[in-house]
Amino acid sequence: MRIRFFVSQLVLVSLLASCSTARAAIIVSFGGPVNVAAGGGTASIDVFVSSSTGTDNLDLFGAEFLLAPVGLSPVGGLQFGTQLEGQLSDGTYVHAGNSAGSPIGNVSGTNNETYIGGDSTADFAGTFLPLDPLNHLLFRLDLATTTALAGDQYQLTLVNDGNTFFLDENFSDLSIDGSSFSNFGTINITAATAAVPEPGSMVLCLSGLAAGIVMYRRRHKSLRIPRCPAYSGPYVP
Repeated sequence: MRIRFFVSQLVLVSLLASCSTARAAIIVSFGGPVNVAAGGGTASIDVFVSSSTGTDNLDLFGAEFLLAPVGLSPVGGLQFGTQLEGQLSDGTYVHAGNSAGSPIGNVSGTNNETYIGGDSTADFAGTFLPLDPLNHLLFRLDLATTTALAGDQYQLTLVNDGNTFFLDENFSDLSIDGSSFSNFGTINITAATAAVPEPGSMVLCLSGLAAGIVMYRRRHKSLRIPRCPAYSGPYVP
């Protein structure tokens, strides 16, 4: 009997261990790579969330993101700009139609290199996450260039600290897959684009050009040498 009891205990422990190993985990990933024009260019990069098993029910969450230069790219050359929170109006957002927050984040840091944000469902019921690689939109982060030049590059990463957490509908911690902190989003800086004239400015330019052409034709016509009229008299040798 003791042997049977001992064996059953071992089986129970092994089952619990296997369940623990297969525990659902949050996976955070990034869209991109994204291109941003130098000289004040703006763009946005999407952040996605999924589940390693498809059984996570996500309710309240918070996340901290960091922008860092790659190589010799200048620190602060790319920053988090004014956040429009575009995810809140996107149908693929994790809490679409049931969001409790707007706005949901803040930009901080010496060079606006840090963004901390979060949200929850309005009814605290949570949203079931799809099985990776299917995903839901988690953030849409807005970026802006300052001193960055064409050819510079930056990386966006999820920071592993107390500002990054995921809770279910019972406000219990959901584990986060380690890949969420090792992958990153890539942002490439491209050449500044020439300013495109506004429609009103284009109309004024075209009007000025037309007036100049008219004046040129009139002036050119007034400077023409008059031609002699044809002689119709008798022929004189």
